[in-house]
Amino acid sequence: GVVLDASSGEVLGVASWPTYDPNAPGAARPEAMRNRAVADVYEMGSTFKPFTVAMGLDAGQFTLANSIDTSQPLKFGGQSIHDVHPVNGRQSVSQILIHSSNIGAAQLALDVGDQTQQRYLRAFGLLDPAPLQSGDLGRPLLPKDWKPVTTATVGFGHGIAVSPLALTTAYAALANNGLRIAPTLVARTPGDPPLTYPAVSPETARSVISLMREVVTEGTGRRADVHGYEVAGKTGSAEKAIAGGYDKTKLLSSFAAVFPSSEPRYAVLILLDEPKAGNKDGDATAAITAAPSVGRLITRIAPILGVAPVLDAPPAGMAIQDEEAKRRAG
Repeated sequence: GVVLDASSGEVLGVASWPTYDPNAPGAARPEAMRNRAVADVYEMGSTFKPFTVAMGLDAGQFTLANSIDTSQPLKFGGQSIHDVHPVNGRQSVSQILIHSSNIGAAQLALDVGDQTQQRYLRAFGLLDPAPLQSGDLGRPLLPKDWKPVTTATVGFGHGIAVSPLALTTAYAALANNGLRIAPTLVARTPGDPPLTYPAVSPETARSVISLMREVVTEGTGRRADVHGYEVAGKTGSAEKAIAGGYDKTKLLSSFAAVFPSSEPRYAVLILLDEPKAGNKDGDATAAITAAPSVGRLITRIAPILGVAPVLDAPPAGMAIQDEEAKRRAG
């Protein structure tokens, strides 16, 4: 888990499991000494889709009014890209993100093109290790050959592996009007403003955050919606990469978010490595596991950070939980 202040790049919190007692480091197991949020890299899956939308909007390749036919899988030789929940017909750019369409994100990435895709990913800091005053830094695992199938799969977060810190930093750039700030463990002083690196325009950043808010109110992230804090984010459920392919029985489930969406200030990420089923149906996807974890985290940290709640209607996530409670009660 990672929490960043998007306006300063300050790392407000990091969690890595398994952990150890720093008062007795000699008793720790080697695997517990590794800060996985900083040193390890993962294929993050659909948490990459907001960047695909952002680069397409920012480069003028498409608008939110455009739509794409997602009814048929995309085929590349013997490989095909399909959706977990297929939709007949066309989907708007907004719907592609809200309903997390792999086909739609892949097609958007292909429309952007490999050169533009790489340029924006570098601007978001996703092609280099996230700098930090720490020990091991996770170096991204990048494709050796950036072929059309690579462009398509990277568009929905496969074929490229980054650290949780790097991903959170990229989300913080969206929250900071499109300006990326290198993360830091040392508090900024008022007379020492951070260096900023433009990733996308403020207009693009605001549009993508608005879409991510819809992901939480209407789409796959509804269980992250908590009363008063205007969470905007994206789920990511990726099959674990193994030698020669992917293990379809094991997931990396993550949820990346910014809040409050009306005045974004903080970026949050929770990544669960091989989470157990989050419901009676055996579902361990991010919508069931990581999204509610982020929602609960934000309810705890927002008051500490001085974020005043916006008193509006009960959130979608609360309604879902009420429905599930009623079903369990018969």
